[in-house]
Amino acid sequence: MYRRHLVSMALCVIVTLTTATVAAAQAPAVKEKPQTFAPPSTVLAAFVTPMIQVPDSAVAPVVAATQSRSFLMHRAHVAEFIAFQSKLAEQKLAAARTAAKAELAAAHLGVQSSMFQCIRTAESGDRYSITSGAYGILISTWQAFSNVWSPLGSWSVPGDAPVEVQDMVAYHLYQVGGGYGGWHNHCTGT
Repeated sequence: MYRRHLVSMALCVIVTLTTATVAAAQAPAVKEKPQTFAPPSTVLAAFVTPMIQVPDSAVAPVVAATQSRSFLMHRAHVAEFIAFQSKLAEQKLAAARTAAKAELAAAHLGVQSSMFQCIRTAESGDRYSITSGAYGILISTWQAFSNVWSPLGSWSVPGDAPVEVQDMVAYHLYQVGGGYGGWHNHCTGT
């Protein structure tokens, strides 16, 4: 048993004995009756009944202390759970960032071909800073593929994103779209 249970039980016993002593002292004197033995259930009922009839003023501090401790323990468990969830979310974000950085490196190598150089020149004059970025990516397409770049930051239009991120999204579109078909210009022949 925990110490708090022992304290609560001791308080109940003290209150019960005190109540029984006071009641016995106030009771009128009774003639002695011949001693009889009561069945065990009667003895148990006689012991339990005074415990149930403990005055509220004696129990209130114990109940309040128990409720307060329960509340504090619950709050501590909630805080631990929130900290665990936060740590888990941070780990997931860190893993996503690591994967995105690896994809950045692969995409940088992937867009070094003469075809991507031609697309950059045709779409933007090889300028990454214009609204649609170096690859002429539509804003709706940029938002649709936000899961590709979102672990690295937040940009509303392609031209606001760093060069590496624009390269990564263009390379991703190339892989998902099955080639250069999304770019309609003289470079792709479409």
